[in-house]
Amino acid sequence: MTKAKRSMLCMLNATAIVLYLCFGTVSARAQSTVTITEWAVPAPTNCSFGLAGASSNVIYFTDAPCGSAANIGMLNTTTNTVTEWTGTALNSPQGVVGLGGLVVFADQNAGTLNMLNIFTNQLTTWTLPTPGSGPLRITAVGVEVFFTEQAGRIGKLNLLDNKIMEWTVPGGPNQPLSIAATADPIWTNWQPGNCARIWFSQSLGAQLGALDLTHNTFEQWTIPSAILPAPFIQGIAVTGRDHLFFGTTGVVGELEPNANVLTLWTTPYAGSAPTQLVVRESGENGSEAEQAFKVDFSDPPGNDIGRLLTALQAGTSSTLSVTTTAVAPTVTLVTPTTSTLGRTSTVVTPTITTVGGIVTGGFEEWVVPTSNSNNYALTKLPGRGLAFTEANGNKIGTLR
Repeated sequence: MTKAKRSMLCMLNATAIVLYLCFGTVSARAQSTVTITEWAVPAPTNCSFGLAGASSNVIYFTDAPCGSAANIGMLNTTTNTVTEWTGTALNSPQGVVGLGGLVVFADQNAGTLNMLNIFTNQLTTWTLPTPGSGPLRITAVGVEVFFTEQAGRIGKLNLLDNKIMEWTVPGGPNQPLSIAATADPIWTNWQPGNCARIWFSQSLGAQLGALDLTHNTFEQWTIPSAILPAPFIQGIAVTGRDHLFFGTTGVVGELEPNANVLTLWTTPYAGSAPTQLVVRESGENGSEAEQAFKVDFSDPPGNDIGRLLTALQAGTSSTLSVTTTAVAPTVTLVTPTTSTLGRTSTVVTPTITTVGGIVTGGFEEWVVPTSNSNNYALTKLPGRGLAFTEANGNKIGTLR
């Protein structure tokens, strides 16, 4: 960035700060116009709750399913081709990540982690050691795949040595749901264990947690009901400096763990429920004083994609207490099995709609063109844009 451009950005940032200090929120902000593109999934009753952007034009998704056979899907937005893999090895695919031409996903009811090679159609399956583990969401750091288990554990699978490590979440009852790893340039600077914290939310109670891989300790923050009446925390997203964002009924929240500070922003839209989140850090130099964030979120009850600009919206902050507990992991060597999935490809004509945003202070929302779409999962596309699922609409969509 040139010196002139940096000076101009600094002046713009200063102007935004002055407006924020004077007015609290900026209600006169111009709306943003976006393009929402939707592709109908050929499977007749698709219930996609897992989504991953493999590249700017390739999106992987899972079909849970809802009344039909389970699927693993891939959408190529350049060729408008939807490819689906089916087979008896698939039961209830949930969270998914893309590692190039490999699709790694959790199968909740089967109690397995799986890896699909999209070029050979081969499926490699690891069965988790404990029956009824119920793996739900996953994230990857290099060749290490981290996952939540509805049975109350955080797990890790090393794809190279087939070792599964599991940590039991202290306290209880516990049911970890969403999971995220501290952001890091893992493909250019990956070392085993270089991701210091694995973050997770709880579907039982208003609790956020982190697993410190270096010391095998759990940090847990419980949010009092007086601060957060809705106990069910949905998706989470974390920045490179461990600012953790989450969504729940009518609220977008942020935990700054180093200071144990919780900040909540109440959404201005009646009946909203931010569900899955994507966060980008927009502070000019990334310092604590200048940090600002752009938080995108899916909102199934509102049938929209929302955005919060934290620099333009006042939040309410509180201090939380944290508990720290050491937990030794169990280590199990699991021999994977392999099978071959069936594959079909279909060219789908997309529907393209220009949508104007609805601005309220630091919030903005774009209504999904398909009514009652149940736009659940949300992911960032490398380069530019967002992708989302429509569990009721039987579609995959993008917002650019």
